[in-house]
Formats: sequence, structure tokens, C-alpha cells
Amino acid sequence: MVVFAILWLPIHLFLLFIYFVDSSGPQDVLAAVFVLCTGLAYFNSCVNPIIYNRTSKDFRDAFRSAVGCPKRVRVDGDAATPLQPGRTAAAGITAVDGTNLAAEDPQCVDGKIQLEN
Repeated sequence: MVVFAILWLPIHLFLLFIYFVDSSGPQDVLAAVFVLCTGLAYFNSCVNPIIYNRTSKDFRDAFRSAVGCPKRVRVDGDAATPLQPGRTAAAGITAVDGTNLAAEDPQCVDGKIQLEN
């Protein structure tokens, strides 16, 4: 919410300035300020997915589902512990959507996901 206010405030202040103050000044300066303020407002749309990803587990889960990324499992020593219980298979590691990660993932060795550190 704070980022939204910071990035949208300049364009609103600029538009109020243009409306209430005589804007017969240097047009090139006004055009440059308008482009800068509009760019900040558009930049808000760029940072929203990053903010949502950092703050909302529901957003991360919905994004993975929409893009088709299966959930990964964690490997603790020799035992594979799935992120959601009951989703490991004897032949390999199975993601939440039923995908056999051992068959499709080059990081999967001997039925265990090798996590990058």
C-alpha cells in the first residue's frame, strides 16, 4: 500500500498542479515532468508481482498453479519430506499435481531433489 501511494502520488500532484496553476510555463519542462510522473505510476505495475510474491503465500501458490510449476519437495538427509504430506511415491518423488519429478527434473537424482544453495 505504501509503495502504491509513493508511486502514484507524483502524477496526481502534477495533474492537480496543471489544473489549478497556470501551466503556461516552459512546455518542455512540463512534458518531462509528466513523463517522469507517468513512468513512476506505470512502474507500480512492475513492482506489484514482486511485492505480492514476497508477502502472500496464496499469490505464490496461485502463480505456480497458473504457470504450471509443480511444488518442490525438501530433502532432509536420506528421507524425502514432501511439502504436502502423503505425496511421495515408491518409484520417485511426486509433486502435488501428480507429476513424477524424478522422471522430468534433471536436478532429481536417485528419486531425491537436489536443492541449490
